[in-house]
Amino acid sequence: MARPEADLPRPGPPATLAPPEAAALPARTTVAVVGGGLAALSVGVRLAEAGEDVVILHRGDAFGD
Repeated sequence: MARPEADLPRPGPPATLAPPEAAALPARTTVAVVGGGLAALSVGVRLAEAGEDVVILHRGDAFGD
């Protein structure tokens, strides 16, 4: 007998960004946020909303992990 969760759709691959060597970095930034988890992304957004030039540095393949 098949398990009920076998009928559920599977999520696609996580969103990815260009590797660092291909990513265009800004010429100037006032804040560098290290990490791509929920807290780091939240801080980055809040700082950007406050007018800071923010860059988020994350070594993973997807943000939020």
